Amino acid sequence: TLASAPTMKRLLTPPAASRDNERYAGGWMQMNRPWGGAVLTHSGSNTMWTVTAWLAPEKNLSFVAATNVYAHGKLDAAFSTTIPLYAR
Repeated sequence: TLASAPTMKRLLTPPAASRDNERYAGGWMQMNRPWGGAVLTHSGSNTMWTVTAWLAPEKNLSFVAATNVYAHGKLDAAFSTTIPLYAR
């Protein structure tokens, strides 16, 4: 285990001021997806490299893609077709 359950809960709980409006905490956007239930996603770029990660803790799944070009939309498009194939 990389982090204890209390630590993960603290990291993934949105700040009190934003809980009603956003599902973002600790750098992760929280949402539901048919293939993974409650999932977390994070994307980042330095304008030359792009990385996107999707985590599905309920299914014990994680997906990460990186590219050496600025390609946020392209990674999302690739994930939208490949994740459902592997998250059965």
